Amino acid sequence: MRLRVLLSLGVSLLVLLGYRAYNCPGEGMMPTVIPGGRFVVSTWHYRHHTLGVGDILPFRTPEFVDTSNPLYLKRAVALGGDCWPSDRAGRLRWR
Repeated sequence: MRLRVLLSLGVSLLVLLGYRAYNCPGEGMMPTVIPGGRFVVSTWHYRHHTLGVGDILPFRTPEFVDTSNPLYLKRAVALGGDCWPSDRAGRLRWR
């Protein structure tokens, strides 16, 4: 009983400090994040810091906000104004 109370207080404190825990929604971020694994996100970080290449971002798309509300998890590979080279077929080349 005491452990449950302490765990509940700890989770409440983390939420108040701007942290949220999520389950990994799929295999798109393997091997960095394992499918079904849990990860913690600071919801306040980008209010005070700029986004950087390589940052992992959880987000929800606007068309699903009112229905099933799935969470997407992607890595930032470029920022506004970045130029990416492409081959003759128009496919982007990784750095």
